[in-house]
Amino acid sequence: MIEMCRNINKVDFINVDKWESEKFLNDQTDVVIKNVKGQIIYPIAEKIFNGNEEMKALDYFYMNIKRSYNSDEVRAHICRYLNFFEKYYDIDKELLMVVSSIKQQIDYQRSYSIDTFMDDVNRCIIRNLNLTRKIRHFVDDNYSMMLSNNNNKTPNLQFNNKHAKVLYEISMLMNIYIPLATHFMFVHEIKASADVHKFLLRLFDMCNTKYSNERHIDIYNKLYETSNSVVNKSKGPDKVLWEKNQIRGVNPTTHTKDSVYDIIFNIIPKYTYLDYETGEARNIISFNHYSANKSLKFKITDIQYEFPFSKLSSSKRDND
Repeated sequence: MIEMCRNINKVDFINVDKWESEKFLNDQTDVVIKNVKGQIIYPIAEKIFNGNEEMKALDYFYMNIKRSYNSDEVRAHICRYLNFFEKYYDIDKELLMVVSSIKQQIDYQRSYSIDTFMDDVNRCIIRNLNLTRKIRHFVDDNYSMMLSNNNNKTPNLQFNNKHAKVLYEISMLMNIYIPLATHFMFVHEIKASADVHKFLLRLFDMCNTKYSNERHIDIYNKLYETSNSVVNKSKGPDKVLWEKNQIRGVNPTTHTKDSVYDIIFNIIPKYTYLDYETGEARNIISFNHYSANKSLKFKITDIQYEFPFSKLSSSKRDND
């Protein structure tokens, strides 16, 4: 054993991204989390309520409130990581109990408010000392990047191993709370894109606050500096395009924020430790930077503009 909370031998350790769940999981003895189109499925009725068929509805978490989370790739990723975590780290099956408790509130208590949900996720998951200790072990065992402190000129852009591990821990917390969050929004009919993003950002803010307080690492600020550096390099060469974007209510500051939100909502939950094609360590810092560049390209530099930018003559204005 590595430690008492790990049910895995270091000699036989297999990275989560090389792990083949069908070879190691047993439906009878393990907590096996599955997915089908539109849903993540926990074995709550079987494991918590002794197979009571009347409780089967608690097993199903609707994911389709946010399209990017309902992709086959993301649902499979969440299940792989949670199953690995349950098999080797969550020996006392604490996660299943926590998820079951919150799910019951969502499904059976219509008065269960957004504020109460946020408090429960914060208390029972994000700030759960025992659960987050297991997540930290999970990250330490699978982590294989080696980042150095060599960016002395721009320290705000510097990411070291401590920063990267916090990002991985937040990613795992997201994998845990995303099915609960999407199901809550499904039940309470929170559908507008702005409302969904506000809801998810509030969850991320609780994660960011946790690590800012406990380890003095402000991940949001680090991601903002990453996106801002990409935008700053574009201001000169793409000055005309930035001026055109003012009519759309977009400027470097608003775009930088949107780029950070793209990373938070769509990139962090999908972090892996290894590249599935090469088997080599994945550099998530480069992944974030790639996302910021892609956002700039798709939203600023390579888009088709909705309006022609030609100067109007005085006669044409008078005719209007």
